[in-house]
Amino acid sequence: MNTIILGTNHNNTLGLVWSLGEAGHRVVLVLYSNGNNYVSKSKYISKTYLIGKDDDVITLIKEISSGMDSKPVVFVSNDGDASLLNEHYEELIDYCYFEGGRPDGSINRYRDKDEGERLARECGFVIPQTVVISKPEELADVTLPYPLFIKGNNSVHGGKAAMKKCDTPQVAEDFVKSLPQDYFPLQVQEFIEKEYELMLLGCSLYGGKKVICPVANKKIRQYPKYVGLGAFSESVQVSGNPELEHLAECVARYMKDTGYTGNFSVEFLYSQGKYYFLEANLRNDGTSYLSTASGFNLPDMVCRSFYTDDVTTEGMTFSHRNYMNVMAEFHAMRDKEVSFFSWLKEFNRHTVYSHYNRNDKKPFWGYIN
Repeated sequence: MNTIILGTNHNNTLGLVWSLGEAGHRVVLVLYSNGNNYVSKSKYISKTYLIGKDDDVITLIKEISSGMDSKPVVFVSNDGDASLLNEHYEELIDYCYFEGGRPDGSINRYRDKDEGERLARECGFVIPQTVVISKPEELADVTLPYPLFIKGNNSVHGGKAAMKKCDTPQVAEDFVKSLPQDYFPLQVQEFIEKEYELMLLGCSLYGGKKVICPVANKKIRQYPKYVGLGAFSESVQVSGNPELEHLAECVARYMKDTGYTGNFSVEFLYSQGKYYFLEANLRNDGTSYLSTASGFNLPDMVCRSFYTDDVTTEGMTFSHRNYMNVMAEFHAMRDKEVSFFSWLKEFNRHTVYSHYNRNDKKPFWGYIN
């Protein structure tokens, strides 16, 4: 099948390339260029278009799609592009398939964390206490006990730059005042002292009528500790684990209610016997290649769902894998969050890597140069 990936030079984009390429799909890359276009070096890419942040992406996707012998499936690797495609649903749908849903673009409202958490409560998830503020002065009215965790209320704006654990009112006030206005509104949330973080990786097919959620990504380390990338994690099979099966059932209700079609991840904190819902990412996750390496190629399932109504996991077998973001782990070692000997022990133990693939090495060499 023809596929188009719209992304940045990031392991999320590269993981999509690997998953789709390994499944035999033709991959055309539309890449936001930053000078080191290492993702474009993958052997699985048939053609690359380099673009700038102000280029007309929608027109380009229509032009590329028109030149293909069959209607392509478009994947994105960030919330901003996912939102953009859904805003142009009516304009694009005759040219290509893409993740999202609903002709009126209303799927985008679930990228607002406040709206997503409202739906999550209805679907049976446990949610940390949260207050939404629209301007810095409103922080003084928040009565939640410290420490607090602050993050953006919309996944399109701010990202990790809008996240911080705040131990005192002064730290929280200084942080909130330092943020640009377009990062608001913000969520001010009770801080849960986590035992670990967990993400359910899956795909929602046919507008949420079928949800496949076979693999969880259990984060063992992050860098930086509270708001950073998953530095080292492991895959966990959902089937056969009653707690995870229950979460997957709640996720299925969530996706059905949104009407979403595509890859997703749902993030949780585990603490004192409870899984606390953090957010649902309605796009491919940066660690989704862990699911592919564990036996379940989620982007491939999404691709096939646009051409057939019988996508299943029948015949697929789970294989435990570790996942390492090598550069984040180097930083963690530098800051003594993990010892060199622990890292070395984990480095080659059933591990897949964020930027290195032994069957496709050129992107890694481009990444480190």
